[in-house]
Amino acid sequence: MAITRAKDELSLIQPLKYWVPEQQKFGDKHVYGAKSRFFTDSVCAHMEPVFYPKRTASEGEKKIAKGAIADIKKNILGMWDNQG
Repeated sequence: MAITRAKDELSLIQPLKYWVPEQQKFGDKHVYGAKSRFFTDSVCAHMEPVFYPKRTASEGEKKIAKGAIADIKKNILGMWDNQG
């Protein structure tokens, strides 16, 4: 990671969970990420934490998303009905 060339603004992204391919049969296939050892309390004092997603969906977007979920549900249930 090279952060020495940032002039005005720098965004650092830290995932909360990492996918792990080899795990026990009943594992959730993820491990939680830890804060980097380089982000000491004094360094973090100069950072602004922002959590994803930063933007909230509009009412129109929510309506479209709910319609898509309903369509997916209807299609999946239809697949089960056609199994005969």
